[in-house]
Amino acid sequence: MCGSILRASRCASIDRSSHYVWLGEDASYPARFAEVEKRAARTLEDEAVRRAVEGMRRPVLYKGKQVYVGGMPLYETEYSDRLLERLLAKTNPEGFRRRVENTNLLKIDPDTLTPEQREMIANEYLRHVFGDEPGAGLIAIKAFNADS
Repeated sequence: MCGSILRASRCASIDRSSHYVWLGEDASYPARFAEVEKRAARTLEDEAVRRAVEGMRRPVLYKGKQVYVGGMPLYETEYSDRLLERLLAKTNPEGFRRRVENTNLLKIDPDTLTPEQREMIANEYLRHVFGDEPGAGLIAIKAFNADS
């Protein structure tokens, strides 16, 4: 019900390892646990929908203190665009899935690429070879040229 093996074991006053023992030794436990996991996942999804659609009320603070207007505490509602994107991708994967295009670079004729495309490929290659630190590839190239 709580969605956490650790919290559930504490509520039941048993050791967390009992769950794993039961998974291996009790023939009916894995199926019952799988059903509970589905319900816990649905509860989490319901909470994600609530946060994405209804938002979360957060107190408005000024210099670390709650702001009041006319004697009433002021709140703002924050919505989670990220949660909404994930929920849309789940419920309508065709319309909201992430689109990734794979291209075999060995089959590309470099003369057909725009300068921007060539630069993008070169930057990706340098990032792959020299790491994510900005300019790492250029420093390595300068060092290579200096040694030549």
